[in-house]
Amino acid sequence: MPAGELRDLADAGSIAAMEELARRLVRGIGMPKDPQAGAGWLMRAAQSGSAQSAFSVAVMYERGFMLERNFTKAIEWYRRAVEGDLAIAKHNLGLMLRDGKGTARSGREAVDLLQSAARQGMDASLFSLGAIYERDDAVPKDVPMALAWFAIAAEFERQTNRGAETALAKTSAARAVALQQGLTQEDLQKAEGIGQEEFRRIVEAMQRPGSVRNIVCDWPVVNLRKA
Repeated sequence: MPAGELRDLADAGSIAAMEELARRLVRGIGMPKDPQAGAGWLMRAAQSGSAQSAFSVAVMYERGFMLERNFTKAIEWYRRAVEGDLAIAKHNLGLMLRDGKGTARSGREAVDLLQSAARQGMDASLFSLGAIYERDDAVPKDVPMALAWFAIAAEFERQTNRGAETALAKTSAARAVALQQGLTQEDLQKAEGIGQEEFRRIVEAMQRPGSVRNIVCDWPVVNLRKA
């Protein structure tokens, strides 16, 4: 679409046109590169109700990219993106709440957001949950819970990468194996129960129409029982 026509549509209130115009301005596609103007159009799209643009604005505020760094505003825009059910926005907001960046630290809300993102197939959230429960970070330490999330993260990575051992899969598997040492049979059974339930939820989400990724498998092939 010609730049002039695209701008007219954006001026008329088309969110899709605003976002495309922003993309072209930021990258200099078919028009002079102007990141600041691109950021302005992203802001307009976000203010018009685009969850994806709200996420982009939040990232810009968090990182100080094209907009002056402002964690409080980043939190505000992440929350708007979360209202649009964006898993990656839930993940980023969860980490900010875990660390108390731009707002009071809120471990419980951070875990709730990360868990919601994980159930949508956000692999980084799967690992983050394991790390939080392992380290007594934001919520009380719970080794069986940490083990379950690391095991899920490892198998989810393998499933969604056609069996490839990604860096995240390897790290998650190693953490899961390490945590198994010293756990009682009762703890291992607890981890297995948590893992079965959470993995089932993730599989169901991935099988829904329109899902970006699709996995069809049972509980991860990870032995959570003592020999």
